[in-house]
Amino acid sequence: MSLRTIRQLLWASTVLMIAGAMAAVTVGLSLPCDVPQTGPPSTGQVQSASTHRHLPPLKSFDSVVSLDLRRPLFDAPPPVVVENQPPPPPLTIRLAGTIMEPGRNLAMLVTQEGKIELKAVGESSGNAQILAIEADAVTVRFNGENITLQVEKEGQKG
Repeated sequence: MSLRTIRQLLWASTVLMIAGAMAAVTVGLSLPCDVPQTGPPSTGQVQSASTHRHLPPLKSFDSVVSLDLRRPLFDAPPPVVVENQPPPPPLTIRLAGTIMEPGRNLAMLVTQEGKIELKAVGESSGNAQILAIEADAVTVRFNGENITLQVEKEGQKG
C-alpha cells in the first residue's frame, strides 16, 4: 500500500467519524425527553418532593449521620484494675538445728514466741508444712511456695 492510499483511508475514516458524531448529536436533540412537571398537580394539593421522588425520609438516616467517623478503628483495651493485695505474712519460724536419726529426722524450729518445737516431715509449724529435712536445711511450704530454711549459725539472727 502506498502512502497516498493510506492518507486517503485515514481522511475517509475521519470524515465518517465526524458524520457519525453529528448524527448522534442530531438524534439526541430531536428525541423528546421526559421533563417532570413543575406546575401544581391536577388534584389541587401540593405534594412534597420526597413523596414525588420516592425517597426515604431524612429521619431514617439519623443513625448513620450520628456515627463518629473519626474514632479509632479498634476497641480500646479494657482498663487494667490493679488490686492492692496485702503482702503475705512473713514466715515466723526459724531453723535452730536438725536431728538426723536412722528412720526418723526431726527439725528444731524456733517459733515467734521463742519456743523450740521438734517437727517431722509432714507436720506443720507457724502455717508452714515441713516437706523435707536435710543435715543443715529444712524445706517448708508456706503460702504456696517452697522455702528452704538454713540452720542459723552463731551470731546470725533473722
